[in-house]
Amino acid sequence: MSDHLSPGVLHLYPGQNVLAFIVNGHLKAWAMAGCGPAIAKPRVAGEPFGADPTHPGRYIIWTIAPYTTKSWNFSQIRWGTRLRIDPKNPNEVLFQVDHGRWASVYKRTGITRAQIETFHHELYGTSLVPSTWIFNAFGKVAIRYFLDRNHDGKLDAGEHLSGEMFHSTVNNERDEVVDPKHMPMSHSHGCIHLKPEQRDKLIKTGIFARGRVLIIHKYNEEYVRKPGDPPAAAAAL
Repeated sequence: MSDHLSPGVLHLYPGQNVLAFIVNGHLKAWAMAGCGPAIAKPRVAGEPFGADPTHPGRYIIWTIAPYTTKSWNFSQIRWGTRLRIDPKNPNEVLFQVDHGRWASVYKRTGITRAQIETFHHELYGTSLVPSTWIFNAFGKVAIRYFLDRNHDGKLDAGEHLSGEMFHSTVNNERDEVVDPKHMPMSHSHGCIHLKPEQRDKLIKTGIFARGRVLIIHKYNEEYVRKPGDPPAAAAAL
């Protein structure tokens, strides 16, 4: 654990969809969080997985970075990656691999220019290829953590980053731009959804700092407000 980590423990209450930051037994900040369902749900058409409960345990926050995965088609490319139309083939969209190289979106993901334009229309109302990739299902960045089996605060051999993580959604990233006052939260497949503004504040204030203890409670456990807790509105992120 970092010597510069501020005090405090994160507590997630999936049954309430509440993330509470507790310092010395007192609530300092909280955010609404869209967790997995209490009872697992089967896979629906168009999605690679069913929806599972968010698993309880004692975890350690470890990384904050853009996330990619082959499991979700539009999430194989990092959010914010530059795009351009192939000058040799207007039906092809390229993404920037590094400062000197570009690669085919279709060859990497199987996603066509027409599908990109259709998805952009669904999100923003216009059919076009944007200048950057804004379709990753995990948003701009994901906050990842691991189950700290030996309680030493370090990612040891035999421990690994959880497949569940904190992240926003494509729709909420869109809402942040188009209509931030109207931003419905959705249940996840087991991860923990956060509104982009809340995610950014949690990162900026150091609440998501590496080494932070995260306790994910069982669905039947609830946070009970205590004497001395600030008003809900004052503590909300």
